[in-house]
Amino acid sequence: MAISRPKLGLMFMIVVVIGTGLVIGAIAASGGAVRIDYYRVVDPHTLVIGAETGKGEWTRVASVVETSSTVTITVRSLRSPLPQGGSGLGIEFVVNLAKPIGSRTVVDGSRSQVVEFTRCLPPTPLREGCL
Repeated sequence: MAISRPKLGLMFMIVVVIGTGLVIGAIAASGGAVRIDYYRVVDPHTLVIGAETGKGEWTRVASVVETSSTVTITVRSLRSPLPQGGSGLGIEFVVNLAKPIGSRTVVDGSRSQVVEFTRCLPPTPLREGCL
């Protein structure tokens, strides 16, 4: 019994869709939380946060949750399925707040730890005199 061309085409499409979903799921599962190293205040509504990412990774701010006492920021990264050599790369993100930072504490959402404040720009924002 031979399979007709339309049925063969439909079966091929189903395999492609399922395979693509599995690949995307595997890439998403390989991602993880990224530690926030520091933050700077640009203006009352704008922060710059610094983190480290790997080559070939897509790193982004995943969430910003504001309360009256804290600003919790979570950074996540999707790792490339292809091998990438080399060390981590420093990256900064601009975070816009709904309300002024004021005296609120900035918290790394991936570790639930307070993030270091700095006044200095990279490459060494955590050097003596910057904190």
